Formats: sequence, C-alpha cells, structure tokens
Amino acid sequence: MLLTRHLDANATLVSLIEGLTPCDGFSPTHLAGVQVLRASCDVARGPQIYEPSLMFVAQGSKLAYLGPRTLEYGAGHYLIQRCRCRSSARRLPWPPMPRCMA
Repeated sequence: MLLTRHLDANATLVSLIEGLTPCDGFSPTHLAGVQVLRASCDVARGPQIYEPSLMFVAQGSKLAYLGPRTLEYGAGHYLIQRCRCRSSARRLPWPPMPRCMA
C-alpha cells in the first residue's frame, strides 16, 4: 500500500501546528473542543475508540482497521467520524522515525 505521508503544499499548516504541539500526544488549542495530536514516531497497531470528530492530517499517515477493511488517510486527507466506533490503528509519522517504545 502506497501511503501519502508528506505534501509540500501542507508546509504552512505543519509549521502552524508544530507551534501548538510541544510534545507527543494531544494538546489543547484556544478553540473550545479543538485539539491537535503529535506522534513523532511509528506507533504500532493497537486498539482504539474513535469518538465523533473531524480529523485533518497535515503530515504522516494513519491506518485504521475496521474488521476486514483497512482505511489509510495521510497528508492532505481528512476523516469525518459521526459515531463512536471501535477499531485498531497504526500511526506513521513524517519524516519516518523509529518505532515508539510502549
């Protein structure tokens, strides 16, 4: 599977988001209910619960596994999740980094 992990067109968005994410994980913003997520290394596939949300990917990529289906969304993509859903997922950063130790 060819993953979309980087787009030069997203450089401005990436630089703005970097200022909001001092470390890996979720960081709040000045907008109520809006968070940004940073993952600087490959995060192995694991269980996840998606809450209703709208997600934009500035760089890197994510694979979501829903039963037999694999969904890839990466740089320049978005995901609209309208209901709570159990799945498993894997995050792939850009630039490529070593796998995070859990």
